[in-house]
Amino acid sequence: YSRSGKILEKVPTALLLPEKAENLYDYLSEKYAVSSLRTYYINFVGAANWAVKEKLWPVNPYKPHLRELNSLYKPDHGKAYSDSEATAIIEAIAKSNHAYYTGFVKFLFMTGVRPQLAIALEWEQIIWDEDRPIKIYFDRAHTRGILKPSKGDRKGKNTPRVFPVNAELAALIKNLPHYQTIRREPRISHHFKTVTRPHYPNLVFPTPVRHWYISIDDFTERIFRPIVESIVDAGKITEYLPTYHARHTTQNRWLEAGMSEEAIAALLDTSPEMIRK
Repeated sequence: YSRSGKILEKVPTALLLPEKAENLYDYLSEKYAVSSLRTYYINFVGAANWAVKEKLWPVNPYKPHLRELNSLYKPDHGKAYSDSEATAIIEAIAKSNHAYYTGFVKFLFMTGVRPQLAIALEWEQIIWDEDRPIKIYFDRAHTRGILKPSKGDRKGKNTPRVFPVNAELAALIKNLPHYQTIRREPRISHHFKTVTRPHYPNLVFPTPVRHWYISIDDFTERIFRPIVESIVDAGKITEYLPTYHARHTTQNRWLEAGMSEEAIAALLDTSPEMIRK
């Protein structure tokens, strides 16, 4: 609700009437990319479905626009950066005004973990053998302001995924600074059974000022995209891909190193079919 609400707060009030749905679509289409607009319209349609069910509105005026956005939407799921491009991106971030996020981006490219899991990562999830980290338990994700199980409900079990730590990743983790996260309890999904309440997260990758959870959408649009696009313009890499594609980059690197699809799927918490796709 909060993201869609912020979008609608910027819209002229008259366009929020159901009979002005066409005008609203034209207005928003000039301001947002298809991928972003599609996300918002999924929420608009859901809200309007509720309004119809409660007999507040006679019809849902936003369904045709969502259908159009679905037809226009062309996800670039299979694309990835090369290793040299990933290195160029990390170096560019390290030299920018946002060097604080260098460790976060390195971690994404090294592990292939979904950004929502890296954002939610707490120091308690990293297991050490004396002075060396040896494994990470990924059991939580932070998505749109809510701490959730890492992938679905797991039938209430919230079974964590164990990720082994190699020497390169261990060196990165050991060099990460520790920040004191603000003493505040996040919103926690009722599906998440393994976190005690009250829960004050000790985040590995907090934001630099508030020391709270990173918003991946904000990070991607405000920091990652401008930096990557600047090195695209400089001819160092071929095209901009969103932050999530660090995951595809890792997957491709492991495939080229000779790892099996089954092994990669186990590490990345996916399936061999998705790896092939």
